[in-house]
Amino acid sequence: MGGPYFIVFGYSNSLAAYLNLVLPLALGVSIIGCNRAWRILGFAVTSLGCVALFLTQSRGALVAFVVILVFVLFSLEKRRNRRVAILVSILAVVLVALPLMASFSNHFESIETESGAMRLFFWSAGWRMFTNSPALGVGYGNFRSMYSSFPGMEWIPEDAYDAHNIYIQTLAETGLVGFVVFVLFIKLVTRAAFQQLWNGRDRADRLIGLWVGAATIGVLIHGFVDYTFQASPQFGSLFWLAIGVMVVNSRRETAAVSGASPRGSSEDSLMRDAG
Repeated sequence: MGGPYFIVFGYSNSLAAYLNLVLPLALGVSIIGCNRAWRILGFAVTSLGCVALFLTQSRGALVAFVVILVFVLFSLEKRRNRRVAILVSILAVVLVALPLMASFSNHFESIETESGAMRLFFWSAGWRMFTNSPALGVGYGNFRSMYSSFPGMEWIPEDAYDAHNIYIQTLAETGLVGFVVFVLFIKLVTRAAFQQLWNGRDRADRLIGLWVGAATIGVLIHGFVDYTFQASPQFGSLFWLAIGVMVVNSRRETAAVSGASPRGSSEDSLMRDAG
């Protein structure tokens, strides 16, 4: 694959995952932006981002974006009849978009068949790594250097691919201990995000909570078929940045309520929000 995105992101799926971190924020700004100019800017970024996401032809990312879109619109729209109309519209768009994607590129079906078969190989190797070392796994980042040592995987170049599944790769590399830590961390992040979204004092609280909550949901959905944390530093950096912005904002909110200066660690602030 060519193009500027290949130089920056390395692969179209990495670009798609990155867009699913940007689009929730843009979509939120387009709906609850502080003024008309910001809402227009949010709508423009959302529209261009959706076109770029479609052109990546990443079905996993598109499914994740549909879930993100439902979450964002249902979080901001309180009227039941509007919610039903939005949901029906989204489903109609999906039913039109998927066949259009297949016809958009003649090689799409063959590529998806091949990538689906490859994923089965990687999932099998990751699961065997986990069962061989269920407690602590084979070590973070070691999946790439070990999968070719498993029977049936010798023909795949070493150190070239991830497991294409965030759950299997987490189990393979960090075992049950790491997987439990991952689940608890995601629980803390989502609870803190939902608290800012639903109980925020102002528009900024709601927007940041919406961004982090929707982006995390997108990561979890897309994570069933891709693992982009190690493959794309840009994706990982933006994901951690979003969480950092939420933590700093929660400290601002706590300081405003207590009348004290926003001291204390970011981790403590996140724990308070999640508690």
